[in-house]
Amino acid sequence: MRKQDFTIGSQFLCGGRRWLFTDVGTRVIVAVRVDVVEEAHMRHGRQSVVTRNVTPEDLKGPPYYLAETVFDEDDMEGCVPWEKK
Repeated sequence: MRKQDFTIGSQFLCGGRRWLFTDVGTRVIVAVRVDVVEEAHMRHGRQSVVTRNVTPEDLKGPPYYLAETVFDEDDMEGCVPWEKK
């Protein structure tokens, strides 16, 4: 995909993961992962990672509860539009 192919609020696939397009820059786009969330937790001095499904509350923003990821021009080449089945 090219930068002009993305519209804010649309979803796309990249790296086998589903993303929600949230912002655009001059040469980059920004998105949050919407298929699952990986959360790090500390308990008794040990870190563990928990994977869970994204909830509607996670997608209220900006600002988003989920970490936003920047995709540069090279990353965008590996993206394809997500089509709901």
